[in-house]
Amino acid sequence: MTNFAPAEVFPPGEFVKDALEARGWTQEDLAFFMGRSLVTVNKIITGKQSITAQTAKELAETFGTSAEYWTNLEAAYRLQEAPSPDGAVARRVSLYAAAPIKEMQKRGWIGRSKNEAELVANVCRFYGVDTIDDVPRIRVAARQGAETTEAIAAAQNAWARRAKQLAAGAWAKPFLKSRMAEAIDQLRRLTEELGEVRHVPRVLGEAGVRLVVVQHLPRTRMDGAALSDDKGQPLVALSLRYKRLDSFWFTLFHEIAHIVAGDGEVGDADIEESGRDSEAEHRANKQAAAWLVPPEALSDFVLRTAPHYTARRIRGFARRMGVHPSIILGQLSHLGHLQWNQFTKLRSTDVRDAVRDTCVYDGWGKTGPTVAVGE
Repeated sequence: MTNFAPAEVFPPGEFVKDALEARGWTQEDLAFFMGRSLVTVNKIITGKQSITAQTAKELAETFGTSAEYWTNLEAAYRLQEAPSPDGAVARRVSLYAAAPIKEMQKRGWIGRSKNEAELVANVCRFYGVDTIDDVPRIRVAARQGAETTEAIAAAQNAWARRAKQLAAGAWAKPFLKSRMAEAIDQLRRLTEELGEVRHVPRVLGEAGVRLVVVQHLPRTRMDGAALSDDKGQPLVALSLRYKRLDSFWFTLFHEIAHIVAGDGEVGDADIEESGRDSEAEHRANKQAAAWLVPPEALSDFVLRTAPHYTARRIRGFARRMGVHPSIILGQLSHLGHLQWNQFTKLRSTDVRDAVRDTCVYDGWGKTGPTVAVGE
């Protein structure tokens, strides 16, 4: 017998019946060959009993075929007999692909729903759209450390959407690029002490840039993003994925670099298109590092000090630069001159308490001030 898949799907028992007739055998003969009862063989032939893997092997020995031939016939027939889905499965998959549903419920961004329709309505309400198909890919310039998959991009998108929601509670004057140079200078003077972080929302707000903090979602590895709020005003969103002071300042200046480069117009690339290896990201990294520590000064310090770094020398250089020692350590570690676990006592470990005082934030169990200091 030739092993092939039929163009028209019939019950596998029909093929068993044809094979018996071709050989002049009866159902009783087949029951004897296979060591089965006549009732069982009759059920197989009439399609009332499925062909199991064991039955397929016995039929293969009986008729000189492969066992796969019979299992394939069985699978094709059962697949045809099964009722077609009404689209509900595809709809649910599409819904969960569009947004990180469980995490959004856990964080309280959407309510826990009793049925699919209610869940869809909650997600649409979160994104401000009429249908799931209308969920936008929010355009940002993002600093992140992950290779983006579809699921990660959806989670990053939800994170950015939450940042835009919180922006309504962050105070800021109308944006003027002419104020950015002064704001950067003022921010730079705040980098020496941990507690000075509380002034950041006010300084940015004076220049017309809103600041919010949204704790990152699992696997997104988002550090921050520069984007526009719902009114088109520039917005910096930070995740504080790394709670160190040096990470806070570098990420903040990185996002400010995007805003300055775009004259306040941010979001020239979708999240999934603005990965860490893009040219825009490299430029923002370079500018952020230069704003924090002049590259010539850092190079001179490395030339005079490496590899004999000490806590006293690092503190002294940081004092001359007017920045916290952790910022010097962050740059030296990034450049490979130091390991990240060196001089841990000089690294400020947790910036979140300072952020809580004045930043609009979502994370760590609650949402922060509704209006940033300075209004």
